[in-house]
Amino acid sequence: MKCIRRNTLSLLIMVALVIILFSGVFAASADGTKQDLSAEDIYSRSSRALLYVRAYYTSGNLKATGSGFIVSEDGLAVTAAHVVDKAAKVTVIDCEGTELCCSVFSCDTAADVAVLRLPEGKYPALEVTDAAPASGAPLRAMGYPIKDTLIITEGICSARSATVNDKRRMLVTCDIVNGMSGGPVFDCFGRAVGLCSGSVRTMDGIHLAACTKDIYAAVEAAANG
Repeated sequence: MKCIRRNTLSLLIMVALVIILFSGVFAASADGTKQDLSAEDIYSRSSRALLYVRAYYTSGNLKATGSGFIVSEDGLAVTAAHVVDKAAKVTVIDCEGTELCCSVFSCDTAADVAVLRLPEGKYPALEVTDAAPASGAPLRAMGYPIKDTLIITEGICSARSATVNDKRRMLVTCDIVNGMSGGPVFDCFGRAVGLCSGSVRTMDGIHLAACTKDIYAAVEAAANG
């Protein structure tokens, strides 16, 4: 009898340990921020929150085009400041092809981050984090090099922060081409950790992104004010 009880007790302990172990595994799987995502996953999860941005002069002529992304369900979005700076009118085209007029809430040319306010509604949004990626961490960038063609590129974080022309930027190896300015740079969890800003003429394969802390601060200020 004692032997049977001991075996039963051992079996119960083993079952309990297995349950605890698998509970932890399932909990980690249920939390999407704990899983590394492929470029395909990030594209499919994020594409609906990406925007094609157009900026116009007072004459009505096109000043610049770029990319952007929605950061709150109530319609806050961000883009590169150099795309919309001093524009008389800014419109965005969403994933469904609808063109929307929007206002520029803030435009920080030093950080190259501008916050846009879309018309009232409910929108798909990306998560923005103030946690900067480590040097060498895998990254993906998205944007519209041409209208109706959203692309994704892969690379790494070359430097979390660097001074380029007296301005703070993150250095990445993800390809960033004309039209992608203002698009998101993602970490491996699918969080926006940067904003496509440009390229470095003197360094082949190295591109510029606005730093995550500058994006986060601009979004927080807009959300609170």
